[in-house]
Amino acid sequence: MSQMRRNYRRYKRPDSRRNATPPKVLVKHASGSRALVRARFDMRSTIGRAYRQSVEELVQHLGGPGEVSAVERRLIDNASRVLALKLLALDEMNRTGAFKDGAPTPAQEAYRRAIAEESAMLRSLGLRPRTKRISLGDVLSAEDDDESS
Repeated sequence: MSQMRRNYRRYKRPDSRRNATPPKVLVKHASGSRALVRARFDMRSTIGRAYRQSVEELVQHLGGPGEVSAVERRLIDNASRVLALKLLALDEMNRTGAFKDGAPTPAQEAYRRAIAEESAMLRSLGLRPRTKRISLGDVLSAEDDDESS
């Protein structure tokens, strides 16, 4: 190693490595992705934005942040993660195709399983009975409409 390179290492800033770290976790199509293991998405990525949007939509569907219980929050989180898996499988399927030599590819199988899992989770979230607030005037006007017909 040259003298100049050794001197460079000696005077390198100690915080330069910490400042050069990549964002939290980037979701990759390869098996090297750690996003689902570490349970955090980089919210700047497409998958992170889709995850956040899915969480917000499901929370609003269930009545807003104040109405959602802790168990429902976990179900929402899991359903949104399955949505991320479904999007990754769909992207992989669009790139490589759904069938190869007449047999389904692993991406097609992963997509099919993710759809089934997402449907089951959304069904369990949608089963909560909802109370609709109605006023006495609404009831009386509905009765008047029935009597006049």
